[in-house]
Amino acid sequence: MATTVCRGNVMLEENLQVTLTPNNGTNIAANSTVETTYTLPGVQMNDFVSINKPSHTSGLVVSNVRVVAANQIAVQFGNVTTGAITPTAEIYLLNVTRCEYSPPPSVMSA
Repeated sequence: MATTVCRGNVMLEENLQVTLTPNNGTNIAANSTVETTYTLPGVQMNDFVSINKPSHTSGLVVSNVRVVAANQIAVQFGNVTTGAITPTAEIYLLNVTRCEYSPPPSVMSA
């Protein structure tokens, strides 16, 4: 498989700072997860997105982030405590990586 990219198959990698409010500011029940969607202009299906929460909130975990549609991501938050958590807005660091091929290849080539 030929590539027009000099090294690897990544054609875009971008770091972004985005303000996110988990569960739209409402509480997350004990021992549960919620998925909240956000508009993120420019993301495309098959983009790989990673996320970094900037602070520690006891019992609150970020368990997954994914692109659900063009310009939209969904982030899954979990509460691993025995009580409800009401999260606040923070500026999260997101990394978006786009493969040259869509969908990405399923095997490595030498």
